[in-house]
Amino acid sequence: MREDVEKIFYTGGMLIAMLVALMAVVKLYSSLDAIIAVWFESRYQPIYYALLNLGVLAVTVYIIFRFLLKKQS
Repeated sequence: MREDVEKIFYTGGMLIAMLVALMAVVKLYSSLDAIIAVWFESRYQPIYYALLNLGVLAVTVYIIFRFLLKKQS
C-alpha cells in the first residue's frame, strides 16, 4: 500500500516537472525566434529559422530514440 502511494506521488511529481520543462522549452523557442527576428537581417532569417528548427528536431529525435531504447531493455 505504501509503495503504491509513493509511486503515485513520484509519477505525479514527474508529470509536473515534465509540464514545467515543456513550458520552459516553448518559451525558450519563442525567445530564440524573437532573437533571430531582431539580430539578423530579414533576408537571412529563413536560414536561421531553418537551423533552429533542425536543431530542435535533432534533439527531439534523440530524446525519442533514447526513450524507445530504454523501453526495450
